Amino acid sequence: IVGNLVFRKIDYPFKGCNFKTVNAELKQELATQLPILTEAWKQRAPLLFNQVFSCFKRGFKKPKRSTIIYLGQDASYGSSRFLILGLRRFIEPKPYAWITSREDSFIDLVFHELLHIWIDDNVNIKRSALLTKYSCENSHVRDHIHLMAIQKMVYLKLHRQDLLDMIDEAYRKFSPPAYQRAWEIVNNIEGYKAILEDVIVSLN
Repeated sequence: IVGNLVFRKIDYPFKGCNFKTVNAELKQELATQLPILTEAWKQRAPLLFNQVFSCFKRGFKKPKRSTIIYLGQDASYGSSRFLILGLRRFIEPKPYAWITSREDSFIDLVFHELLHIWIDDNVNIKRSALLTKYSCENSHVRDHIHLMAIQKMVYLKLHRQDLLDMIDEAYRKFSPPAYQRAWEIVNNIEGYKAILEDVIVSLN
């Protein structure tokens, strides 16, 4: 699951989402970019997850999941069955303002979604004093507090301040309110180290 992504491509929207047209040019751009992006992930994924596995002494419960490429919009989701990646942002002629590198942004996206899966596999939220403290926040905020702290830890350990700066700008300026709130909790309220301690005591 860490290095190899097995793709199944689909072009239809999620229920309830606004669908954007997928034309031939976008499909061709995906065909061009996907090998480059996946090779970058294959090279760097072990570095990222080695930090996670080393810190928490836990891996994934299921070794393989299919990866769905979704071009209708940018929604992404990590679940027990699938890793769904909204890649429209990487193939549009004009990239999003915070994307300074397609490869770095793609790697961060996959890392983010796989961390959702890793947390679901390994963290018992009922044991988390931190999530109890923030029980009044909506689920999207709570779902990202542990995750964003782990992201920050990994990028700092790898001395990738550039990646940390990239997600800082994305979470603060270009993300939904729930992401902004979770990032505020990680950086300005609790601190990522205190949150990592909560992850450790909440492990299955």
